[in-house]
Amino acid sequence: MSEAQLITSLASHTVFSSVSSVSSSTMPAGIPDWRLNPWQWVDQIVEKSQSSPNSVSWSDQVDEFFDSKLQTPGVWHELPSLNDTPDGQLVRFRAMVQDNFETELYLSQFRVRDLNSGRIRWVTSKYRDLVACGPREELLSDESDQVVHGERQSFYCVSVPGEAAWAAEGFRRRSDSASPIPSTSKMGNHLKRRNTVDDAMEMAESEESSKRIRTQAHPNGAASDSTTGSNNSLSLNLPLPDAQGKAAIIKFYNSNASFSINDVYEFVGIISLDPSLASMPHEGDMEQDYFEQFNQQERLVQSPPPSLIPRLHVIKQKVVLHSNPNLTEMSTVVPESATESFLKCRDSLHDILKKVLLGDGLAADYLMCHLMAKIYKRQHGLVLGKFALNVFAVPMEQNYTHRLTTFLQQLISKSHYLALTIEALNKLSFFPKKDHHANRLISGMLQLSKHTHLILDETKMNQGQLTPEGLNNLKALGNLISWQKVDYDFSFHQLPFESDCPCLILSEGRTMLPSDFQLLLKPTVEVTPASIDESLLSANAALSSEILTHLRNFLTQARFLDWKLTADIEAGIEQDFVQLRAEDPTKFTPEDLHDHLVLAKLMSQSYGLNNLDHHVWTKVKAMELERKERLVHLPPRNRNGGLLGQE
Repeated sequence: MSEAQLITSLASHTVFSSVSSVSSSTMPAGIPDWRLNPWQWVDQIVEKSQSSPNSVSWSDQVDEFFDSKLQTPGVWHELPSLNDTPDGQLVRFRAMVQDNFETELYLSQFRVRDLNSGRIRWVTSKYRDLVACGPREELLSDESDQVVHGERQSFYCVSVPGEAAWAAEGFRRRSDSASPIPSTSKMGNHLKRRNTVDDAMEMAESEESSKRIRTQAHPNGAASDSTTGSNNSLSLNLPLPDAQGKAAIIKFYNSNASFSINDVYEFVGIISLDPSLASMPHEGDMEQDYFEQFNQQERLVQSPPPSLIPRLHVIKQKVVLHSNPNLTEMSTVVPESATESFLKCRDSLHDILKKVLLGDGLAADYLMCHLMAKIYKRQHGLVLGKFALNVFAVPMEQNYTHRLTTFLQQLISKSHYLALTIEALNKLSFFPKKDHHANRLISGMLQLSKHTHLILDETKMNQGQLTPEGLNNLKALGNLISWQKVDYDFSFHQLPFESDCPCLILSEGRTMLPSDFQLLLKPTVEVTPASIDESLLSANAALSSEILTHLRNFLTQARFLDWKLTADIEAGIEQDFVQLRAEDPTKFTPEDLHDHLVLAKLMSQSYGLNNLDHHVWTKVKAMELERKERLVHLPPRNRNGGLLGQE
């Protein structure tokens, strides 16, 4: 490695994060009805724009109206959850984008006539799936020159996969703390007790008003694993099994904005729950009509019942950087006034992790860094910031690996535990696959949002034969660990999607999977069932509700701190590198330098530092030296290879 290459390598590890903040404030007094019936406000703006022409289009006026309302402090968080709201109200939905669908056409602007008065008014189907003419209204279908079509994007979104129960509950509490918006369903509960005559009158009126026009040219909707299956987890097409998981079809109107698959957003929009949106199966004999049979499969899975998968017409959205409900504001720098409390959190976390790891302080340092890790740059085939940690020689007694996982899940907001058994590798779907018949993406276990921790338990591996599907799953897992990408199967080709999922591999002996850091667990206590129980119970006892909140916030804040290398530190690192290479070129490779820098970045952030100092660099060198001394009896191995003995 030349001096220029070394400087480039050092510079590549400097990262500056731009983190937007979400301010929290008190709720405004009063509850305006624009949230209860947003469609009414849209209609008023459309109609007014025709009678009073304005240089600003009605569509932009609608956007400005809702944008100004949502900018009011407290309004965003007091909007009700999508799951608890009647049709046509404004709601929030925090979700991961799982799939995207074809662009839809809708009637942006058209006219209807009142059959009693003859009055003609302008209406729109923006923010609607169905347009309901009044009891005595008709669509002026012969005015094709007056009809304006628009386009909207359609996405399939699911609840954030792997979100911890404490995080989900925290978001619910934050919503409940805001003043609730009166529900039209609650205000109308007395209607359920109306008499039979009133019911009959309502039904007659309903029949008259059922002249509705479907507004999208081609119905696009949710992906499901079975068009007829009754299992909600399957029909919702969730990456991970989740009894509380939700899904929605998101309709988006801003053509200038873009969404990335697997990113998490919080959407605000108008919910649509009309039962007529569901596609019904064809009742005739389709054995001879292959074209209809093919279309029906796509239609059924992409137009599910809104009661299962509602539609949400988005008015505004924002990117969700993390899933910690305790933090509404993020900073890339630890204020001087908070430095002491930040360091206390670090010490507390280290002590608690040391207990869980049976007294191994070095393992506690590496595990702490792993919990904070995130990718900060991809350059020249390198993925900088990934921290795949293999802790081996873990105890086999007392279900230690599962109990360790349960403990860690109290600290991190998104994770998934996978017992690596032959059965799991052969039968589970790890990577997404395209279903061309239904025109949807069937999700896989590795379709996860950023900063979702994968805990891979290799101690559960049993004897058996891997099928071709099992080998493909193992390969996908290896690619995720090595390159932080997952290849999605589109039948005729594979398309790589970038990921950022820190992987913790727990194994009895040497792992069959690649890793960045291998660490031999070295307990300071005699490993017995009693000592394991005592260590885990002691660690859990130290986690009071207040301490848990502090530690969760510490891990989230540390992950997003800015970090850079100063000129004097770069010079010192360069000198160390040259000296170590001169002593033995095989013992300190360019890959080792990258490992040192990644570890140095994370250790610096754990101390609340935005740059590397000599103290941390010295500590990192000592950590790596001790870690490698523990591996002295292990044969050398390619860090990005070696699956199933293939070196």
